[in-house]
Amino acid sequence: MTGIYLCQYLSNEGKVCGRPCYRQEGCAIHWKRRQRVPCLECGKQTASEYSLCNLHAEKCHVKAHYHRKKLEKMAQKSEYLSNEGKVCGRPCYRQEGCAIHWKRRQRVPCLECGKQTASEYSLCNLHAEKCHVKAHYHRKKLEKMAQKSEVLGKNT
Repeated sequence: MTGIYLCQYLSNEGKVCGRPCYRQEGCAIHWKRRQRVPCLECGKQTASEYSLCNLHAEKCHVKAHYHRKKLEKMAQKSEYLSNEGKVCGRPCYRQEGCAIHWKRRQRVPCLECGKQTASEYSLCNLHAEKCHVKAHYHRKKLEKMAQKSEVLGKNT
């Protein structure tokens, strides 16, 4: 709706801003600010996510810090890195990782460019091509040697 509104933002002293504005949410200064609510324990105005003033929110901050640290420990146990190089972060009870990633191969940085890879050569697809070619060559060579030994075994 268009029109002129009065800013209803409450200051720390409990006074209404009262500036004229075009937004229903508030004036140019206050329209993005979080709405203040009274503290659940003492009634003091606060914009805390817990609806508690700083004095009474300490127990919530301690709990949040504890859970954040607990998740970090779990993530360290998981050690699974995504393609972006970020730790999975899911809770896990196995040393190998969470239920989704415990069977997957550990990702390591590419020796050439640092991009995360699960390649047996520790090289990303771009840089592992020469290793793939070499492995293919040796596989074919071993197959030929096996065929020759079979042929020799049949002749004698």
